[in-house]
Amino acid sequence: MENSFHTIDRLKSLLIYPKESKNTEIKGWLDLQNNQHHKEILVKAVLAVANTGGGHIIIGLTEINGKMECAPNMPANLSQYSQDIINNILAGYSNPSLHCEVFHISNPSGLIYPIINV
Repeated sequence: MENSFHTIDRLKSLLIYPKESKNTEIKGWLDLQNNQHHKEILVKAVLAVANTGGGHIIIGLTEINGKMECAPNMPANLSQYSQDIINNILAGYSNPSLHCEVFHISNPSGLIYPIINV
């Protein structure tokens, strides 16, 4: 089993050169408290990554002029991106329920992004 230091280093590397692949999805900021459609976007992304054998979902980025940057409408705090909240959302849509780990990782410029480990 991978220890948490290696996990954090690997997740930080995802923010240095973020790009989508079959194992990595990138989504803008999602309102997981009040927007049912955003919850569905998250669930679809998690299921897609799970169906490829696992990977990551990075929240809060968008492509601007060919470069991944912080998406507009960054929330004041990231409490809605807790592991419990995300797993509770997944439990309502998937059977059997998936369990994901959620990390809040800072990029080289110091901005913090939630990364879901599927």
